[in-house]
Amino acid sequence: MQIDDIIIRHLNGEPLTTEEWAFVHQWREASTENEYLFSELTNPAALKKELLVMKQFEAHTAWQAYTSKRKDRYLQLIYRWSAAAVITLLIAAGSYVWLGKTIKNKPGEAVLAEIPAGKPGAILTLANGSQVLLDTLKNGLIALQGGVKARMVNGKIVYEGSSDRLIYNTITTPKGRQIAVGLPDGTIAWLNAASSIQFPAAFIGKKRKVNITGEVYFEIAQNAQQPFEVVINDSASVIVLGTRFNVNAYTNESVITTTLFQGSIKTGWLLHKAVQLQPGQQAQLTAANLTIKQFTAGDLANVIAWKNGYFDFGNVSLAEAMRQLERWYNIDVVYEQGVPELELVGNLTRDISLNDLMEGLGKLGLHTRLEGRKLIVLPHHP
Repeated sequence: MQIDDIIIRHLNGEPLTTEEWAFVHQWREASTENEYLFSELTNPAALKKELLVMKQFEAHTAWQAYTSKRKDRYLQLIYRWSAAAVITLLIAAGSYVWLGKTIKNKPGEAVLAEIPAGKPGAILTLANGSQVLLDTLKNGLIALQGGVKARMVNGKIVYEGSSDRLIYNTITTPKGRQIAVGLPDGTIAWLNAASSIQFPAAFIGKKRKVNITGEVYFEIAQNAQQPFEVVINDSASVIVLGTRFNVNAYTNESVITTTLFQGSIKTGWLLHKAVQLQPGQQAQLTAANLTIKQFTAGDLANVIAWKNGYFDFGNVSLAEAMRQLERWYNIDVVYEQGVPELELVGNLTRDISLNDLMEGLGKLGLHTRLEGRKLIVLPHHP
């Protein structure tokens, strides 16, 4: 007989047997914490508040992973949530995670400022060096350059018109921002946080060429007469006629990855022989070599989880996951006693505040402390 299952059925309005009620009564009398927790769980307002805080964590799966034989290694996250999951985690954790929320700040104790999730936005640098902040711009004309118009359309910057001059623009996303860009040829580029793309306001000549840093997902407009080239960190490139692919080239990551979703591309270091990718393949480029990996549909979905509003924690180390948080929340992550030997498994939506994320991670066993915009990861004690 499981107490969480019984309480969930009770909250759903299902009748309980005399034996089940006796079991609940015995559990409530076992400790004052259990009694307090039962009263909170049967309080709709309190339960709703907890759901809002923890809605991104599928607790039942997480708790099973956490209490498994490898509980010192794995934390599991998923983007779905339910009242049953809240109850399962709180009861399995022995109530203390809920009771901790009721402790008030002591007099003189600092109250942590809320750090919101990132949002759409970027900085547009025009050919003359002037800059336009795109965060709060409404739909309409941004700039006119040599016959080419730059407009904001539902949060995306779009280029229209033509010119016979190469006029370069640069769009940069600071930490905590991302944006979609409609390039002059109809290509769409999605920039993740802490990324940039430099491109001409109008493509002329035999090649369409852009320069990027950070992480960018492309859907290339087909034009066999004018191949598209992406130069990555001034050191590597991708050449394509028409395709969909993602490039991850953050300078604090050890590998430049190019993942092909559709079409055909060639990629490699500049001035070196490039390799051709087929759909479903990822090129991993390091200073020493270039390797090709075959991906499943699930792997491909994880690669562009950021574009679709999620963190991908399923295929990365804890340190890599924390670097994702650094870029999205515009914070610095430091480790009090080295990187804990844990792996996060699953996906998490990117629209919750850092404070809520910290609270949820804490309930799964990964504890952190916030000092200004510095997130301190505490030692893990299984």
